[in-house]
Amino acid sequence: MRNMESNLEILIIDDDEFVAESVSAILNELGYYSICFNSAERGLAYFHVEKNPIIILDINLPKMSGLDILQEIKKINPSTQVIMMTGERDIQNVITSLKLKATDFLFKPFSVQTVNLSIQRALEYYNLIKEKESYQQSIETDLQLAAKVQKKILQPSLSDKKIYTDLQAANFVSGDFYQILKLDNSKYFLFLGDLEGHGIASGLVSFFIISIIKEIIRIHSNPSFILSRVNDELFKEVITHSMTAISLLIEEDKKKIKYAKGGHPSPILFSGKDYSPRFFYEQPGDSLGILSDVSFNTYEEHYESGDVLMLYSDGLFSCKNSDLKSKQKELLKIVSETEKNTETLFSTLKNCIQKYQQSCLDENCCQDDISLILYQL
Repeated sequence: MRNMESNLEILIIDDDEFVAESVSAILNELGYYSICFNSAERGLAYFHVEKNPIIILDINLPKMSGLDILQEIKKINPSTQVIMMTGERDIQNVITSLKLKATDFLFKPFSVQTVNLSIQRALEYYNLIKEKESYQQSIETDLQLAAKVQKKILQPSLSDKKIYTDLQAANFVSGDFYQILKLDNSKYFLFLGDLEGHGIASGLVSFFIISIIKEIIRIHSNPSFILSRVNDELFKEVITHSMTAISLLIEEDKKKIKYAKGGHPSPILFSGKDYSPRFFYEQPGDSLGILSDVSFNTYEEHYESGDVLMLYSDGLFSCKNSDLKSKQKELLKIVSETEKNTETLFSTLKNCIQKYQQSCLDENCCQDDISLILYQL
């Protein structure tokens, strides 16, 4: 009766045809399929196509060393288990083979029992690797779905406003999040938060905070009050995460922005006339979720029609090679060197930011979640 692993074909590479056929006969007796090659080149060519899970490889081959072939096999398919065999008792070859990730070593002559134990061990390792790969693939699929759901939830639905948002997670699901809500014909509410950490845990906390914000905003639109309530929920209910955040109320009839910050970078207001940037009040305030009963100040800024408001998390300017201020200056330099055209300020800023982000990606210096809102006033 064939072994339950009988669909797995074992590749044998040995220039001694008698030895190769002997090993093949043993494998057949144990219930395994096998195929033999007396040439390293032909054996590797076959393996390139079939990616056999187990290879029995002679260490001493003409033209090409078995140790070199072992390295080539691991490059082609790291999951493949390689059992080295030799007629010499050279302990250095054994050590080198194991360092090169050989699974086991067979010394000629060998018995059916010895081959069986070696094959069983190799199969066990191979199956463990495949189970791990399957598990990781399942997790990655779930995370990709969670990332799609998160972006769908965060996507603003205001068709009457020129808005650009970007969310780039460091690890599938982001700890950054935002909300853009229309309260009435002249009032809009914006919230951008940056939760501690990355990944699924931070993403789930962000969903919780969003639900809190939507509940509060029905009865109270004061930016500092909303930050205080979110802080209390984080401190009392979540406990595990702190965050920075900024909360804004845009009053279009008064051309006024009321805002409160909790440890968050200052928004930038770009003039619709000359692209000049204006940073909001620099005092960052306290981060949320660390202390209870924290109060936040509300500040005001006036704007002109056509100005563009930029909100962002510190991930936009976080770089292992530079500090936040340096990266801010880099972006503003890109904007200042751009040809001025007031009719296209919004799209120009969007293009400048994308150009800046690409330069950061090229430098491989991005290391945090990134969130961004451009809002034309």
